[in-house]
Amino acid sequence: MSLKIRRVALTNFRKFRDPFVLDGLTDGLNVIIEPNETGKSTLLEAMRAAFFIRHNTANRLARSYAPHGEAVAPQIEIDFEARGEDWHVSKRFLKSASVEVRGPNGRAQGEDAEAQLQALLGARRDTSQAGDAAAHGALGLLWVGQAQALDVTPPGEIVRDSVRATLEAEVGTIMGGAAYQRVRPRIDSQFADYWTNTGRPSGRQSAARTEQEALERVATEAAARLAALEQGFADLEAARARLKLLDRDLADTTDAERRKALVGQIDVARSAAQLRDTRRAEQGRLADQVKGLQDLTVRLAEARKAVSDTAAALASARDKRSGLEEELAGTRERAGTARDRLAMARDTRRAAHAALDAATRLVAARTRQAEIARARQRHAELLPLEAELTAARALGATVIAASVIKALEDRERVVDKARAAVEAGATRVEFAGDVSGVEIDGIPATPGDRTLSRETRIRLGGAEVIIRPPAGLQSAETTLANARDDLAATLADHGVASVADARARNEAARDAVANGRTIEARIVAVTPAVPSLGIAAGASAVKSFVAGLSERADAEAGQEEPDLAALTVAAADTDSALARAEGTDETAAAQLRELEARNAPLMVQAAGAERDAVNAVAQARGAGSQARGRAAGRGAVGGTAARSRGIGSSAGCRTGSERT
Repeated sequence: MSLKIRRVALTNFRKFRDPFVLDGLTDGLNVIIEPNETGKSTLLEAMRAAFFIRHNTANRLARSYAPHGEAVAPQIEIDFEARGEDWHVSKRFLKSASVEVRGPNGRAQGEDAEAQLQALLGARRDTSQAGDAAAHGALGLLWVGQAQALDVTPPGEIVRDSVRATLEAEVGTIMGGAAYQRVRPRIDSQFADYWTNTGRPSGRQSAARTEQEALERVATEAAARLAALEQGFADLEAARARLKLLDRDLADTTDAERRKALVGQIDVARSAAQLRDTRRAEQGRLADQVKGLQDLTVRLAEARKAVSDTAAALASARDKRSGLEEELAGTRERAGTARDRLAMARDTRRAAHAALDAATRLVAARTRQAEIARARQRHAELLPLEAELTAARALGATVIAASVIKALEDRERVVDKARAAVEAGATRVEFAGDVSGVEIDGIPATPGDRTLSRETRIRLGGAEVIIRPPAGLQSAETTLANARDDLAATLADHGVASVADARARNEAARDAVANGRTIEARIVAVTPAVPSLGIAAGASAVKSFVAGLSERADAEAGQEEPDLAALTVAAADTDSALARAEGTDETAAAQLRELEARNAPLMVQAAGAERDAVNAVAQARGAGSQARGRAAGRGAVGGTAARSRGIGSSAGCRTGSERT
C-alpha cells in the first residue's frame, strides 16, 4: 500500500497557534527546508497524531498537543492518497474531541472512523500513555522522527527492533520510490501472517498456538495413560504374589484329601436339603388348596348375591337414561346449527379481511409510488446541485497561497521603489511651440514632456544639445527591469496578470469554498433517509436508488381508490358477527357437554351393571366348577404326599449311614 500526503492543515497544535496550511505536495520525495525551531518536527508529530492517535484519548501524549498554558482544542486535517484513492481525515483532541474520515465509500465519524482508519493503515489501538510505536503497524516502522534513528534501546528490545533498525537505515532510498512499492506489500503480507489489523494474533501465530494446545492435551492424556499403566503393573505384581501363595497351598497333599472329603459331605448335605424343601412345598400346596376351597365357597355365595344386585342396578340405569335421550337429541341439533352459522361467519370474516388486506396493499403501493416520485424529484434537484458543487470546488482549488500573495506584493513594491528611483534620477525635458526641425536622437520631436534616463542628443537646427543624466540612473533602470521581470515571471507562474488579479482570484476562490459548503448543506437537505424505500441519507444512496428504478408504469395505477374506512368497518362487523357466532356455538356446546356429562355416568353405570351381571354369572359358574374340581383332586394329592414321605425316610436313613 502506498500513502501520499497532499495537504496538511493545523490549528492550535503546539507552536502552531494560528491556522497553518501546507499544500502542494507531489508524488515522490518532498523535502521541507526551514530554520531550526520553525515547527518541522511538530508538523510530523501532528501527522502521526492524525493517523495513529485516537481522538478521544486524554493521556499525557494527547495533552502535550495543546499550546503551553492554553485550554484550546488541537485540530488537524490531512488530505492523502492511499491505495490509489483520495481520503480526508480531520481530528480534534481534548475539548469536544471528534474525528471524521471521508473516502470513496462516503463519510464516517467517531469509532467507525477510527476503525476505518486503522484498517486502512494497518494499525491497532494504542492504549499507552506516551504512545507506542509498535501499535502503528507496518507503516509505523517506516516513520523515523528527529534524533530517533540512533537511539539506544534496552537489550530486550534489540531483537524485536532489528527490522526497524534496518528499515531506518534504508528509509531515505525507499520512501517515495519504486522500492517502497515493492517493500510495503511484503511488510503488510508478513505482518498479516501473524497479526490482525486490530492487533490480535492470527494466521501462523494462531495455528502455532492451536498446535501447542493440541500437543499439551496429547501430553496430558499420555501422562494419565502412563499413570494408569504403572498402576496396572503394580496390581499385576500384587496378583502374582497372591498366586504364588495359592500355588504353595495347593501343592500340600494333606489339604487335597481333606478338601475331597469335605466336597463329598457337601453333596450329601445338598441332597438332604433338597428333599426337605420338596416336603415343605407339598405341605404348603395342600394348605393352599384347603384355603382355596374355603375362599371359593365364600366367593360363590357373593357371586350369587352380586347377580341379583347387578340385575336391579341395570334396570335402574336404563330407566334413568330413557328420559335423557330426547333432550340430548335436541341439544345436538342446536349445536350443529350453531356450528354451521360459525362456519359461515368465519368465511365472511375471512373474505372481509382479505379485501381489507388487498386494499391496504394497494394504498401502500400508491404511497410507495408517491415516495418514488418524490425521490425522482429530489434526484432531479440533486444533479444540478452536484454540478454546481463540482464547479465551486474547482474554483476553490484555484486559490493562491497567502505566502505567494505576499511574495507578489513584495515584488510589486520592489518595482514601485525601482520606478521611483528611476524617475528621481531622470531628466525631464519639455518641448513647447514649433518643434519642426528639432530631432531627438535622429527622431523628430513632438510637443510635451519627455523623461530622459540616458545620454540623449537633441538637434536644434545646426546646433546639437547633449544631455547626460546621472551615472547611477542606468543601474536604477536595470534594477527596475529586473524587478519587472521577477514580478512578471511570478505572475505568469500562477496564471494572473497582476497582483490585483491574484487578489480577485483568491476572493473568488474563497467565495466558491463558502458557496460549496452551502451547496453541500443543500445536498444534505434534499437527500434525507427514506426508511419506507430503504434509502439511506446521502446523495449516493438517492442516485443508486433512482438508477435501479424501472421506467414501467405501476400495474395498480389505474385501479380505483379503495375505501379503507368502509372496508375496516365491514371487517369489524364480521369480527363482531364471528364473536356472536362463537358465543352461540360455545353456549350450545356447553349445553351439549352438560347433557353428555349427565348421560355419561348413566351410560357408564348401565354398562357397568351389564358387565357386573355378566361377570357375576361367570364367577358363580366358575366358582362352582372350581370347587367341584378341587374337591375331586384332594385324594390324589394325599396319595402323592404319602409316597413322598416314604422316599424322604429312606433318603434320610441313607444319608445318616453315610455320615456315620
